[in-house]
Amino acid sequence: SPYAAIECVVGRFDAATNSLAPEWTGRLWATDAFYAANIAREGAGPAVVLGWIRWPMGGDLYDPARGWAGCFALPRELVLE
Repeated sequence: SPYAAIECVVGRFDAATNSLAPEWTGRLWATDAFYAANIAREGAGPAVVLGWIRWPMGGDLYDPARGWAGCFALPRELVLE
């Protein structure tokens, strides 16, 4: 959502019952600035999350005539420890 922090859930998925048993929940990012997250993975390589960082509305560089304000975030590798 563009109005709240991105929540994530880690757990075990049962394809037979199409259900997820959550083992951990939390935020993907500490604030609500990270938006439109997508996860990419190639083969057995690491999972990488890509997203957009929204500029604070009303900030010095925000121009409502443009309809958006922000930039792509640097890719982040997702790791479970």
